[in-house]
Amino acid sequence: MGQPIPVQHPELVTLAVARAKEGDTNALHFLYVRFADDVCAYVNSIVSDLDESTEITQKVFRNLMTAIQRYEPRAVPFAAWILRVARNAALDHLVARDDAQLRQVLLCLKDRRLPLPIPSPNEAGDGDRTHGEPTVVSAELLGQSDDDALRAT
Repeated sequence: MGQPIPVQHPELVTLAVARAKEGDTNALHFLYVRFADDVCAYVNSIVSDLDESTEITQKVFRNLMTAIQRYEPRAVPFAAWILRVARNAALDHLVARDDAQLRQVLLCLKDRRLPLPIPSPNEAGDGDRTHGEPTVVSAELLGQSDDDALRAT
């Protein structure tokens, strides 16, 4: 009797992705079984709520049949792609929350800009800033690449 093939085998994922692009629901099920726990854990690290994480993960996989058409195997491995899709879904979920400050920071992250702290009235010496309005600066203005700037946050 042969050994079962581990689900992590990249050939199986590649085959499942190709079949899922053709509409094979069994292939989608395979991808769900293989990646759902990883996606949920990653989403939970962003939203910090297991119920919301589970809901977002279900949404990601519900939309996978159409979203997978945009996946290009040459660009990135499927695991990285599905986590990016999940990250975007989690950020969209947080942006929809009724928390204005959090929404502003998340929008800045999605636009790859850095929010700067607003100085307290005692620290504000330039008089140019309006208290209560977010101040945003592009990472390029700071002389950093976007990736370096995002790693620093």
